[in-house]
Amino acid sequence: MAMDYNATTPIVMNQTLSKSVLGIVAVAGTVLTAQAAPNILSVEQRNGDTDRPAAMATGMTFDIQNPNGTILTPAYTVGRFGEDAKSMTDRVHDYGGASATVGLPAYLVGQEYIMIANNNRENATFGLDITIKDPSLVYLLIDNRLGDGDAATPPDFTTRMRWVAEQGFVPFSLNGNHVGNPGFPDEVGIDENADGTINNWSSVYGKIVPAGTFTVNEFGEDGRNMYGVVVAAVPEPGMGSLLLLGAGLLAVARRARR
Repeated sequence: MAMDYNATTPIVMNQTLSKSVLGIVAVAGTVLTAQAAPNILSVEQRNGDTDRPAAMATGMTFDIQNPNGTILTPAYTVGRFGEDAKSMTDRVHDYGGASATVGLPAYLVGQEYIMIANNNRENATFGLDITIKDPSLVYLLIDNRLGDGDAATPPDFTTRMRWVAEQGFVPFSLNGNHVGNPGFPDEVGIDENADGTINNWSSVYGKIVPAGTFTVNEFGEDGRNMYGVVVAAVPEPGMGSLLLLGAGLLAVARRARR
């Protein structure tokens, strides 16, 4: 089903039934699949810089290093997404909460994710072909400064990353952001020096993707942070997930009748 999309209008739990279901599925995935077997089967990078590590996914081990060959973090094994998880294959940057009062979104924590080299950010023909085992909610973490340089507002997709809307990714607003604006998407913080200080923020966009191979494309702008990808398997309709989804859908239906 096609969904209306506006790059500046985030999903909130009481907007429409279809959008609310995405929020419910996100919660279900958090509760039921955070410790599931590996879901990301492969990541193939296209037209990325060759002087630094290619994109890496949960379970892969490599040296985080800059283009000069300096090893920044040796033998780093990509774990699951969470506080202090490294965000790029060629930087020390790591993820954190958006502020002292807004932590990482629970629906992202514990999920598989993909690190991409920061210097691929300006490559116009960059892309990843990602193969997943299960239907999943795929999230993009996109630098707020995209398009307009403003770290306090969501990314501007007017001339950059137009494929995000074209592919059906929508903003998520279930957790909060560092400016406390409920009209903006959820955010994750980026600690660019791995010193515990958040320097910039990325907004969260997501969509449901079937099992198989899907593609994400270029960021298209220098001087920003490359986007990240988090993949959360959608739980199979076992008893636990049916109960959770049923309760959530009932709550949404009741709200819709008011």
